Amino acid sequence: MVEMRLFRSRVFAGGTVTMMLWAFGIFGIYFFTSIYLQNILGFSPTKAGLAFVPRPCAWPCSPRSRDRLPGAEGEPDGGLGMAVMAWAVPLLRLAPAPPSPA
Repeated sequence: MVEMRLFRSRVFAGGTVTMMLWAFGIFGIYFFTSIYLQNILGFSPTKAGLAFVPRPCAWPCSPRSRDRLPGAEGEPDGGLGMAVMAWAVPLLRLAPAPPSPA
């Protein structure tokens, strides 16, 4: 258990709140995307789960590959990763929809 007096520190409390918001967002994305894949696109539960495998496999590679980019100096800011995700999310709209039951 975390001692409540630690939350008197603005840095600790702010970091905790930020990580909670991040976690709610990430888990919400996984939850609603899995529902979308299964109910709208007709994926099986196994296929929907396997659709999420490339993302966590790519996360460890992104900081290392960023250093190889021309002009990449200083601390990584995550901008490249956000740009790739912003480009990839709309691609879900290109997936074919299953035929609707008559």
